[in-house]
Amino acid sequence: SPPAAEPAPAAPGKPQGTASKPGAWVVQLGSFSSEQNAMALRDQLRAKGYTAFVEKTKSGAASLYRVNVGPELERARAVAIRDALEKDMKQKGMVLHYP
Repeated sequence: SPPAAEPAPAAPGKPQGTASKPGAWVVQLGSFSSEQNAMALRDQLRAKGYTAFVEKTKSGAASLYRVNVGPELERARAVAIRDALEKDMKQKGMVLHYP
C-alpha cells in the first residue's frame, strides 16, 4: 500500500484556533474533589455504554478528578454525545479540546 501523505504545514503567520489543533474532543461531565465520586459517575456512564474516563488534575494544592466521555476526532460527534448525555443522564456537559 502507498505511504500515507504528510499533512500540509500551516500557512505562516496565520493564527491557529482550536479547530486546527491536533487532538480530539471530549465531553466533560463533572469535576470532583473526591476520586470516589468521579469513579462512581464514570461507572454509571460506562454502564449506559459511554466511553468514560477520569482525568486527575491539580487546582492549586488540591487534586481534581474530571469525568470525561470520548475522545472523539470530530467536534460535531462530541456535541451529539453531549446532547445525548443531557437526555440520558440529566447533566449538562461541556465539549472541550483534548488533550
